[in-house]
Amino acid sequence: MNGMNFGVTAQTSTSRPCPLCHSTRNEFVASVSAVQVIESSPYYDDSFYEAFGITPETRFALSRCLDCSLVFSSEIPSEEVLQRLYRVDTASVEDMVGVFARPGRAAFAFESLSKLLTALDRRLPRDAQGRVSDGVRILDVGCAFGVGISGLTREFFPYEVSGVEGSIVVRDYLTRSGVTTYARLDDIPCGSVFDGIILNDVLEHVPEPMIFASRLLDFCHPGSVLWINVPNFIDWRMDAVVEMIAKGGQVPKDLNPWEHLSYFSPRTLDALMGRAGFKRLELSSVEYRLECHSLAGTVKTAIRALRDIWRLYRKRYPGLVSTSGLFVPDATALSRSL
Repeated sequence: MNGMNFGVTAQTSTSRPCPLCHSTRNEFVASVSAVQVIESSPYYDDSFYEAFGITPETRFALSRCLDCSLVFSSEIPSEEVLQRLYRVDTASVEDMVGVFARPGRAAFAFESLSKLLTALDRRLPRDAQGRVSDGVRILDVGCAFGVGISGLTREFFPYEVSGVEGSIVVRDYLTRSGVTTYARLDDIPCGSVFDGIILNDVLEHVPEPMIFASRLLDFCHPGSVLWINVPNFIDWRMDAVVEMIAKGGQVPKDLNPWEHLSYFSPRTLDALMGRAGFKRLELSSVEYRLECHSLAGTVKTAIRALRDIWRLYRKRYPGLVSTSGLFVPDATALSRSL
């Protein structure tokens, strides 16, 4: 294998079109070396260089769209590289389940599922006892080992749980857990609709996230809810990361140009979902944990709370600060897709 087919070395490299708006008006942002990425990640070691035909000095460029401001990897890996990156061997399943089900990651998976189910509880028709008559259909896209959703597959639980996962080894594991699995969105039977759809840390991996998100509209009805999460590269954080790259030091582990192909801010995530036919589900509250370790910390938290109360009042909170949240189909876009 000769290289990864997407390493670049100069600011003059030609960038791919923007994956959000498909504009070709892009500017060079930074060029990160392979060693900066590999030394910042707990999942790589020095064997990665030889396995993928690169050197520590191989560089990978980031571009910014001049029309919509999305930052993205200037080039994308070949299909062969992607298959090798995400391959799961049978022998490694036990170790990988341990990684995906570690307390911190499991807590996030359960928190995401909790927010989705809470939103569905408010939107789906229920009987006098609060039961949903037709059951609740959940689709987890990029579900890995099903942390969270596999807990809904117990006997007599009112859920139909499905997952999209590329690895056949992982799909076999999920099937044994009671999850209906598909390798791709295109494998889901035509006419299938879901009440809730989860995309935790998925869109940043997809070469064409806007097209991918648009495809989800085919699996929605007017009451459907999506939970979306991507790493938050709000403008000030991206500026700080670019400075880290320039200094040649380690970078955040979520800056990975061969796995994470798009770097969303709250604004660009909302723009992408809007183009795909979805809108934010409006929030009426924001949770805060007030830790009174110091007077200064308490004052700062109180100020942030007052600021966000104003943002909620102005209905601007999620799109300003968060790349996680609930989205619902836009009625006009959904009617066009039916």
